[in-house]
Amino acid sequence: MKNAAIFLSYRRQDEPGYVGRLADRLTLAFGEHSVFRDLDTIIPGSDWKLVLSEAVTNSRVVLTVIGKRWQSILLAKQDGEDYVRFELNLANRLKKPVIPILLDGSGFESNLDMGDLNWLKNLQHLEISDRQQKRWEHGVELLIKQIAELAGMQPLNRLADNKKLKRIVTTRLPKTGEFLIGRESEIDVLNEAWQNPRTNIVQIAASGGIGKTQLIKKWRESIVTKPSHGGAEFVFDWSFYSQGTQQEASSEIFFRDILKQFGEISTFTDPWEKGEHLAELIRRQRSLLILDGLEPLQHAPGPMKGELIDKSIQALLRGLGEENSGLCVVTTREPVPDLVEISEPARRTIDLSTFTPKEGAALLRIYVKDDKETLEKVSDEYGGHALALILLGTYVRDRLSGDISRIGEMISQPKVELFKGAADLSHHAEKVMASYVRWFEKEFTGQDAVIHRAAVHLLRLAGFSSRPRVRAAYARWIEKEATRKESAIYRAAVVILRLLGLFNRPAEAGCLGALRAKPIPGLTEPLFAWGDTDDLWKEAVIRLRQAHLLADSATDDGSLDAHPIVREYFARELQGRSKRSARAAHGKLYEYLTSTEVAPLEPNTSDEMMPLFHAVAHGCKAGLTKDGLEQVYWKRIQRGALFFNTRTLGDLGTELVALSHFFGGRWSRPSQELSLRKQGEVYRLSGFLLRALGRMEEAEKTMSEGMRIAWGLNDWKTTAEAATYFSSMKLMRGETAAAARLATFSIENADRSTDALWKIASRNQFANILMDMGRREAAAHVFDEIRNQKESSGLTWGGLIAYPYWQFQLNDLDLSSRFLLTIGEQAGELEPIIDEIRAEVKLSQERREQGKLKNHASGAYPLLDMAFDELILGRTYILEAVLKTLGRYDPTEALDNAAQYLASSISSFECARTEHELPRGYLHRAALGRLQVELALSGMLQEKSSTAVQAMLEHDLARAESIAKRGSMIIWQIDAAVERARLAVLLGDKPTGQAKLDEAVHLIAKTEQRYTTRIPGWPDLGLSEYPGSLKGYQVLSYHCRNDEIAYLQHCL
Repeated sequence: MKNAAIFLSYRRQDEPGYVGRLADRLTLAFGEHSVFRDLDTIIPGSDWKLVLSEAVTNSRVVLTVIGKRWQSILLAKQDGEDYVRFELNLANRLKKPVIPILLDGSGFESNLDMGDLNWLKNLQHLEISDRQQKRWEHGVELLIKQIAELAGMQPLNRLADNKKLKRIVTTRLPKTGEFLIGRESEIDVLNEAWQNPRTNIVQIAASGGIGKTQLIKKWRESIVTKPSHGGAEFVFDWSFYSQGTQQEASSEIFFRDILKQFGEISTFTDPWEKGEHLAELIRRQRSLLILDGLEPLQHAPGPMKGELIDKSIQALLRGLGEENSGLCVVTTREPVPDLVEISEPARRTIDLSTFTPKEGAALLRIYVKDDKETLEKVSDEYGGHALALILLGTYVRDRLSGDISRIGEMISQPKVELFKGAADLSHHAEKVMASYVRWFEKEFTGQDAVIHRAAVHLLRLAGFSSRPRVRAAYARWIEKEATRKESAIYRAAVVILRLLGLFNRPAEAGCLGALRAKPIPGLTEPLFAWGDTDDLWKEAVIRLRQAHLLADSATDDGSLDAHPIVREYFARELQGRSKRSARAAHGKLYEYLTSTEVAPLEPNTSDEMMPLFHAVAHGCKAGLTKDGLEQVYWKRIQRGALFFNTRTLGDLGTELVALSHFFGGRWSRPSQELSLRKQGEVYRLSGFLLRALGRMEEAEKTMSEGMRIAWGLNDWKTTAEAATYFSSMKLMRGETAAAARLATFSIENADRSTDALWKIASRNQFANILMDMGRREAAAHVFDEIRNQKESSGLTWGGLIAYPYWQFQLNDLDLSSRFLLTIGEQAGELEPIIDEIRAEVKLSQERREQGKLKNHASGAYPLLDMAFDELILGRTYILEAVLKTLGRYDPTEALDNAAQYLASSISSFECARTEHELPRGYLHRAALGRLQVELALSGMLQEKSSTAVQAMLEHDLARAESIAKRGSMIIWQIDAAVERARLAVLLGDKPTGQAKLDEAVHLIAKTEQRYTTRIPGWPDLGLSEYPGSLKGYQVLSYHCRNDEIAYLQHCL
């Protein structure tokens, strides 16, 4: 690495997450060992100056990553040794090209004296932001081009836009048997689908253990071994199978790995956009994508049976189902409703059945030699279940010496309760597994010892000792030792199976080593029953693989895996046998995975973070739930209020899986090992992630429970905060009455607290609801109260808290298609309002940067505050552009400022993981686009790129509509329909305008509800005591667009 061409200089305390992703991206572009990450690459104990000097000298280009804390750290280290100053000055002396990379608006203060680094200010810098995928990709692409030019390096295996990728990626599917029995008709369907250009996706559905993976793996082999790979240009497969049927799973690793094949790093904040983007990359070439064992990402049996939980996978499959130049094949235990909705021939379904008696007999014949009729009868008795027949075959071969007639006396129902979600047929496999355990543990007679006794007999025949007594003693010793060792091997094999039951994934060698280090009472003592423990382990693994209880491994890395049905069975068997031993084993894994040898104290990349996510799961199962929450999740995964994983790494799906382990059921019954306050905390955290991932119904449930707990603890401020967020969710989904009652509930609790800010914030939410209900006069009274409270408390506000008030001041004029006709009359009123809003935003931004803004969002949600600040600034510039146009001044600068702020606002909403707020940003930018079209049509603006403006306008409306529809956000659907109608009226498209108005009216009718004193799922709290509250049984609805709809109807 000292010879790396690219030297990456950065400060650990500044932006480590950025650096990790950037290094990964540059490694993809220029190859392994091309990047030197200063201190991260230095071996402990080395002379850092010597190593850095050698690395800088050998490099071709030096990148210095500058975040918002870079300069303050530089000044703090002015009098001491600073490795960053050392390496940059060395690079300057050696005349190495240096590229300053400014992150998310960071920069050099013009009047700051950086001493011997002042020369950096004169260099051309490059700005990179990860607030939006396209901005990140654009910045990195520019950096790669600069490195290529300055260092004379050619990027490797890069996929340019619209270029095809040609690559057959090594299979990730589990290793299966050598032969494929039967399945001729299914193979024909797959071949036909591959050849038919009208077929985009194939779904193979069957219960566990039927043979889905074996079928798809053998068919894949037949494709890739054909000349030109059967026409496939890109082949990639992935198995979610190893995640078993746990209650929560994630697709994060899959997306990370497949995007790397296209030379991309996954920095998406919108899960749907991530899936759509991958679908677009895949369809550029004739691709074969195989997704095996999708059931961990689906809802369990119930009202939503089979529905996809993971929005990214849902978007990917929908995209490929609609258009695909190749084929996507999905295997699952439960059919996916999203795929069923795709009509044939675009979608084909294979309902994989169990083996016929004839096919089952053929499978058994691999292990057992018997007549056809007998084998067919046994196959029928075992339901033709592939896994059961394989395990039965090896059991009869090894335990019964091939005598299949004895299975009735040797195999019986297991004592372990069947997995409730399993298909009935899996109990056949479980019967055989239970029989294996009995044999290995209790009934082992030393079949292999017979071989050893034969060897002893040969010794006698060979005259191994001239003394009969010695010969006899030695023979007895060999016989005894052989039997004892064989017994030890088989007992160790049972332990290994139980250890695999601790995992919902392949068991890594390091984890297994931790479990083997010392005996765990009641569990692993048999592993230490023989002198050479490593030899005992290896022999046991061999026996288990011969029995097909363990999966064969494609690598020799020491990891072990088994079919999910095997793991699920032994997990239940271990729990039923000894809960104390299971907890102790999980504790060993927790201790190992949290050690700094496995995971850094503060991981900076997703790969470094993964052991901690696994540790949380094992900690909860070990009874270390509180420690897992506080010491691992909060301290190391999130780094406290920094919310590092949520904001920087963005592995929300994986984080949600970790949080799910703090619950006893699916987002219900938090661990009783947590205090009631902590239980409320995990409810609210889960609700935030569920909402960010677009799972609104589940988010509502968890947020409601979190609010209930805070209320029961008399935590009035937290209750008010939760009720406000809950109210905003209800409002977006068109549940007007619930939203209003929750808002007044928030006010009641805020007033009980001593928090002046939340007294204002809760009233803002209520006033916002009144505006949306079309009750502007009532809203005005509430906003007057808010302003008085703000002035008396001396608070500086901004962002989310201030936005409803600012919006009220602007009177929503920038969204009206009539403002060109009325703006002149209000110009005198608007200018001072615009100036006041900008001054308040500037002050709030300054205070926030200084860390002095007392704001609920300054800790956990600074990006959300930033998004609303940028949004309101964008709206003020829209109005400024109109005012300048009416005054015959050039509005170009104001329009450009509006576009810049609105783009930043959308990006901040994405980075804040608030998908539910994204339509707000897209609709306002669509309004800006419509204004530009309107000004161009009226001759007030010389539009140079009308096509580009209209393309962006269409993109923004489509994105807002897509997010609103899949999140059932009726309010945004109404606003999008009205905006479509405005655009249609402007362009003279009356049919579209009328259709969109009708749609808006229909949706508004759905929001009509009678106001009651009840909060859904709560006891009757009585009428709100807040002055000006709504009266019981009033009809509420989303009426704030009524005047606009009436005007547009008049135009039509």
